[in-house]
Amino acid sequence: MIILNNLKAIILEIKLMYAEDTNKIILLISSFLLVFLIRSLIMMVDSIFVIDEYSIQRIIFIISTSLLIMGLEIGFTKLIFIILDNNQSKMSDVFNYFHLLGKYISGLFLFYLSISIGLLPGILFMYWKTKGELLSIFFNSINDPYFQELVSGYFSATDLLILIVIILVPGIYLSLRLCFWSYFIIDKEITALNAIKKSLYLSKDKEFEIISYLLIILFFNLLGLISIIGICFTIPLTYLFLCKYFRMLNRNLK
Repeated sequence: MIILNNLKAIILEIKLMYAEDTNKIILLISSFLLVFLIRSLIMMVDSIFVIDEYSIQRIIFIISTSLLIMGLEIGFTKLIFIILDNNQSKMSDVFNYFHLLGKYISGLFLFYLSISIGLLPGILFMYWKTKGELLSIFFNSINDPYFQELVSGYFSATDLLILIVIILVPGIYLSLRLCFWSYFIIDKEITALNAIKKSLYLSKDKEFEIISYLLIILFFNLLGLISIIGICFTIPLTYLFLCKYFRMLNRNLK
């Protein structure tokens, strides 16, 4: 019941925002399309390096463009928070928050480090069952058509079930608990470690609610994907929904 009430409340707030100032939604969608266009152009330029896949130039290109895209994603999300605060906003704001890249990258590192620690029992179980052989085989032969048959030689059905439980469950759980770290960095501009801690606190007892909204969002974007052009509207609205949900959880804690 709480899930539906919060969902209705957020959708109502988005409708009111559209009714009060259509330009905010237009700015949101236009900014998303700008970021999408830049990302698409980068992908087109990247195709130049296909012939020499492992060149130094391509490695430098991938690193620099990844930082650029990351900075634009930060700027786009920050723009949404500016809009939600009813502050003056413009499309160029997307380019104005690269100074948060350091904190964001630190947060990204801590996020994946936390996930890796959660997956450690499963990795150790794999190592113990195969005496360390399967991990090296996995990385060297992941595209091998006989890989599945090889795995079945090491693991029984029970072993595979145990692996799913001790890898998939902790991975999903930690991802849900830590899903707000980037919003804290972008919205509050706090340190990465504090963002991780606050995300754990904010998402406490909200795991089912969060995953329910993520499934709804997935369905919503699949509908947009059917019409192809519809995805240009559903994705920015998804960003808006998640930012409003983040703000709602913070407001409810106060």
